[in-house]
Amino acid sequence: MPGPEVSGWLQTTVTGPGIFRAYIKSTRTPGVTATLFVHGSEESVPDLTSTQSDSSSPLSWSPLTITIPPGTHEVRLHGSFRSRAGTTYFTQPILEADAARFYPSLPATGLALDAPDFTWLTAGEPGLLAIFEDTHDGTDALHAPPQAGPVRLETHLSGPATVSWWRRGTASLTLTGNSVTTNPAPDWIRDTYFLGAGEQWIRWDGMATLSNPLTLDEFTAVPAVPVSLAAALDAPALTFLTNQWQAHQTTAASDGEGHA
Repeated sequence: MPGPEVSGWLQTTVTGPGIFRAYIKSTRTPGVTATLFVHGSEESVPDLTSTQSDSSSPLSWSPLTITIPPGTHEVRLHGSFRSRAGTTYFTQPILEADAARFYPSLPATGLALDAPDFTWLTAGEPGLLAIFEDTHDGTDALHAPPQAGPVRLETHLSGPATVSWWRRGTASLTLTGNSVTTNPAPDWIRDTYFLGAGEQWIRWDGMATLSNPLTLDEFTAVPAVPVSLAAALDAPALTFLTNQWQAHQTTAASDGEGHA
């Protein structure tokens, strides 16, 4: 959608629950904004929005994601080039969209991970399957059978929060766009991470083989409790001044208590 247009939109219809995602690329120009809206086409549902503004890196693709509630909904991608005092203050801005996808959620996935209130996205053939034996909690778990090939699992949540799960096998982990190194786990291991404020997402990518049948179980996300900087840094006798640093109580800290 090149300038000099002031605004424009794209719209489609999907049936939830699930997640809708489109990748957005824009010049780093003041006033360039891309917003996803979802509203009910068959029933009254409060409007939800997910916005990417001009703070993104110039000409780099970034995901814009929104959760779709149950039912059929219209999803609209709206782009705008704002103006000041009636005059646009940009030079040839560019706002582009690509790779729009709707990923339906699978209820059985959430049940197997003991987190049915989250929306889960899976990919791969045959992909991740619910199993009922050899699990961590003795009930059920999510499992990529041997030689299943590449598999993917993803969910979204609002931070700040401490997330954890039990894992056996190896998977590449991405936390809101940041790749995280995980150790191979021939036996059950608990992964724990702290996620900051705002919309966060977690994605596991794995290659299931005979020697590495990936299994995940008992996913939890606990809202992080703010604490003082002195408490988080284990220095109660000191007074700290800060610019933008925040401290939270989280078991993801090196001491298992809190960090800044």
